[in-house]
Amino acid sequence: MLSIWKTMTWPFEVGIQIKQNSEIENIMNELQLLKSFGEVEVFKTEIAINIETSVNKEAQVETRKQSYIDKITMDIKTKTYIDDTIKKEIGDMICLCDGRIIIVEKSANVYLLTSDGKLQKQLPIPGKASSVTQISKDAIAITYPEEFAIKIFNIEDETMTKVIKLHDCCCGLSFFNESLAVGINNNEIRIIDLEGNTLKSLQVQNKLLL
Repeated sequence: MLSIWKTMTWPFEVGIQIKQNSEIENIMNELQLLKSFGEVEVFKTEIAINIETSVNKEAQVETRKQSYIDKITMDIKTKTYIDDTIKKEIGDMICLCDGRIIIVEKSANVYLLTSDGKLQKQLPIPGKASSVTQISKDAIAITYPEEFAIKIFNIEDETMTKVIKLHDCCCGLSFFNESLAVGINNNEIRIIDLEGNTLKSLQVQNKLLL
């Protein structure tokens, strides 16, 4: 509150009197008591978690004697009947990630089936196929023993993307960790990359083709 007073004596004198408004004092007191001015919403939180893994930690409890499985019993819950179009003996078969099925007739054609066993199409790959494995979402690799080769084929756009020459008879085939394991004749398991470079060679003795 502001009040002004003056006297009329010469020379004139003017006096100013200032008094603090009680409302301002109350507001200041209330502000001192405030601990929060509102709420804060967090829309995204990133927390760094350090996960420590180790295979060398000691067991916390005494382990029991290791047991061995002598017999395994399986119950087949569903059956899938293969399309009648395929008449020859099946040489190899895999289930793709999406549930569809690749079937290789023994030393013959390669077929793509739906998940319920219906023929979708015959893959246009020339030669007498032996074994098949999936190497990516849309690509498979197939061995052709008489051609000494592995053919990599895209099943969606039906194109041959690569042919890996091995210069020897190749049959069994498997894929893991960007590498192919292929059976060579009856005495070698060869680990190769997708360019055909040999990473490892395992010598074995077998009476039949691997």
